[in-house]
Amino acid sequence: MIKVSTLNIVGTKRFQRTIADPVNIAILLLLAILSYLIIWPFVQLMVETLTWSDGDRRISRDAVPGKFTWFHWLQATTGPLSAKMLYEPLVNTLKTGITATILALLSGGLLAWCVVRSDMPGKRWLQPILTLPYIIPSFAIALAWETVFRSPKVGGQPGVYESLLGIAPPEWLSYGAFPISITLAIHYFPFAYLLVAGALATIDSQMEEGALISGASRLMILRRITFPVVAPAFVAALILTFGKTIGQFALPFLLGAPTQFHTVATMVYANLTLGLDSLAFVLAIILIILSLLSIWFSNRFVGKNTHRFETISGKGFRSRVVSLGGWRWPIFISVVCFAFLVGILPLILLGVQSVMLIDGFYGLENITSHFWLGRSNPQIAFGEPGVLHNQIILGATWNTLK
Repeated sequence: MIKVSTLNIVGTKRFQRTIADPVNIAILLLLAILSYLIIWPFVQLMVETLTWSDGDRRISRDAVPGKFTWFHWLQATTGPLSAKMLYEPLVNTLKTGITATILALLSGGLLAWCVVRSDMPGKRWLQPILTLPYIIPSFAIALAWETVFRSPKVGGQPGVYESLLGIAPPEWLSYGAFPISITLAIHYFPFAYLLVAGALATIDSQMEEGALISGASRLMILRRITFPVVAPAFVAALILTFGKTIGQFALPFLLGAPTQFHTVATMVYANLTLGLDSLAFVLAIILIILSLLSIWFSNRFVGKNTHRFETISGKGFRSRVVSLGGWRWPIFISVVCFAFLVGILPLILLGVQSVMLIDGFYGLENITSHFWLGRSNPQIAFGEPGVLHNQIILGATWNTLK
């Protein structure tokens, strides 16, 4: 009896210490926040897709608000419009997402190696320029692309491409999978660049020098030493990039809607505008599942190969840049051109567009400051004043900053 009482006292004290531990308190607090901000909204989404709502009376006579139903999932996956609503947009989403992710990882990884591991000049001022594409809003990159490759088939004034060459750009270059994939890659390659650059900075040059002395080729060193060390950073960049690209709305909408090229994200918006909220929630959940699958596959890859990514280092850590030799200046010029195209040129194009009185005419006589400084003029922009005098835009700017 005494022994049982002693065990109870010990157990009670251990439980009290566990509850009073600041680490456990922080964990419980974070779990509560996670549940409220992520898990509970997801549960609400699921409930909405599995019950009838008031708006469903328009699409089904069997709708009884609040009652359980598989109707929305069946409509989205096996209904007569499922091909247009789900499967075609899903293929488009995967096509643009995978292409953009591969391009972003390749470009970001190569640029990170050039900046961190090579003796390329100008690295200090190139680094902030290479992160500009992510700072620039995604819709701004889409608008810059459309400014250059605007197709006359969708109306409006010609773009820079047609104005300079005198011929209209092909439609696949203006709208659809190709421009969406390229602009998504431009917007998200800084993920890979920043993550891989951080991983490359931790590589001890002595490992590479030892392998070189042992007779290993540079390609083998890259494959057996450099890549395994930066593989976790690549996986993290893959998860971030793929998850963001498949959920992106602005870019696919601006560069896909004119030719009816839809992704799952744009179909979510289309269903919401039609008042089909439950069907939109089904598509949103499918997007979430895609992101979760990408995280699972990536973590499975890293988990199986964890031992390959471990390095043991001491105080003798040394980081040495690789000499590019005769390729030093050609690579520098290539990186500068790339940084200009993806970081500086979109801003220039948007700046030029903002001072053009009539879109598509690039003469000096067409330049105006009205859209920035002008007061209301019935003959320009339907009487809307310039940005600095427009209370609606100023209010929206303040809301954005808040």
